[in-house]
Amino acid sequence: MCELCWNADKKEEELTLCPVTQEPYVITLNQLKEEILKRWMTTGNIHYRVHKNAIFNPPNQSYVWEASKCDDNGHLKQEATLSIQFI
Repeated sequence: MCELCWNADKKEEELTLCPVTQEPYVITLNQLKEEILKRWMTTGNIHYRVHKNAIFNPPNQSYVWEASKCDDNGHLKQEATLSIQFI
């Protein structure tokens, strides 16, 4: 899934079709959390704005959860509270 489908900070206008696949995009909250976890591990960003219509049965306004990142030896490297604001 491309980031343009869900990341409201990448595209200001709401889309009805994914610009890459040209199909309607709807993902589950768990799929979104996986995408955000990957982004956090590479960018360090902990706050995300997400198109509400990109998520199947999204929470009303926001969603917050605790995430952790381990080093190559399995030791805790970093923890963060990740948050999503649905727009």
